[in-house]
Amino acid sequence: MDDLARPLPLGAGAHQIVSLAPSCTECLLALGAGTRLVGVDDHSDLPELLASVVRVGGFKDLDPVQVTRLAPDLVVAASLHAVSVLPRLEAQGTQVFVMVARTVDGIVDGMA
Repeated sequence: MDDLARPLPLGAGAHQIVSLAPSCTECLLALGAGTRLVGVDDHSDLPELLASVVRVGGFKDLDPVQVTRLAPDLVVAASLHAVSVLPRLEAQGTQVFVMVARTVDGIVDGMA
């Protein structure tokens, strides 16, 4: 279940992940999922770890077409995406996990 209390049926798990916010990216890296990242937002600033990962835009200019082209099993988004981006991605069949940033420990615990 994500932070909006929505179920998230992943079945076989998430092997290809797109992160839409720096907080999401950092949590995924902390959980050891860095090798599963196929796309990140333009504001995630870890060049040595994300050099080969596709950039999908920023908060105001996110490219949902680019996100779906990457064919992710999971998109991890911040709560600010819930109104603008979430409906478009889910309408295309993309699984989206929404995180509400409270504390780093709380976010990591929620994703683990």
